[in-house]
Amino acid sequence: MTRLCSVEGCGKAAYCTQTVCRNHWLALKRYGNTGRMRDQSCVHCGVIYRTNEPKSVHCSELCRFEEKVDKSAGHGPDGTCWQWTGTKHGKGYGHFSSGQGSARVVDKAHRVAFRLYCDHEPGNLLVCHTCDNPACVNPDHLFLATNTVNLLDRQKKERQARGEMAGRARLRADEVRAMRAGKKEAIERARSRGVSDSAIRQALRGDSWRHLNSDAPPIRPTR
Repeated sequence: MTRLCSVEGCGKAAYCTQTVCRNHWLALKRYGNTGRMRDQSCVHCGVIYRTNEPKSVHCSELCRFEEKVDKSAGHGPDGTCWQWTGTKHGKGYGHFSSGQGSARVVDKAHRVAFRLYCDHEPGNLLVCHTCDNPACVNPDHLFLATNTVNLLDRQKKERQARGEMAGRARLRADEVRAMRAGKKEAIERARSRGVSDSAIRQALRGDSWRHLNSDAPPIRPTR
């Protein structure tokens, strides 16, 4: 009669004179238990933990996250930012992956920081910075906000792309100032470069280039 592995739920034949199958016997020999668990020292905090993941080097997601965080002084506007040293997005926001295999999810590092340090899932809300440093993951610099609140905060701090920095800008600040000063040649030069009459009228009225409105009062467009 074939002897079966004594590990519950296995069902494989026992290996040689052993009471377990070959796979469980190898696990027992290598790890000291049939579940392939082993003691591992976390490379970040040094805590001893048990794991069955062969590539595991961190005891928790928090330790894996903090491996990529520089908490030394001097980062950010007031020197108290925690700077993300891992992968960054083109706009400077850090990226961090959670989970394994098909369950792996990549999210912005400051959103993960809010979840880990504040013990709260942001959900559909935005995680914003009081320090305006995209790479910062200091929980004291993070707050939840709706998209509307975030836009108002951006306008208040004058961080929105405007003027020549706007992606589709066809005019320059000096041209707008000249047009508002009544110089018709500036309008003609803008038209010769393909700037539409509609864009020129909006700039003259102050509907666009509003950050220049304090330089000179907007005027009605003239042809």
